[in-house]
Amino acid sequence: MLQGHQTWVFNNKPAILSAAAIGGPMEAQGPLAAYFDALHGDLWLGQDSFEKAEKKILEEACEMAIKKAGLQKKISSFF
Repeated sequence: MLQGHQTWVFNNKPAILSAAAIGGPMEAQGPLAAYFDALHGDLWLGQDSFEKAEKKILEEACEMAIKKAGLQKKISSFF
């Protein structure tokens, strides 16, 4: 529940159920490459800006973490 303008109070304590790591070409060449869930050879992912590529990477990581947790996305409105 939103209290005031910036504070959220939860009935249940939040918990981390899953995580996902997506890397680019530099991570793919590094010693930790095996620990990433997905690696991309193109840092820009075919997008016309780094910001758009970053958004796609974040979306992919979220989708993967949801799947790894055995959950399904549910779109709801907080406001």
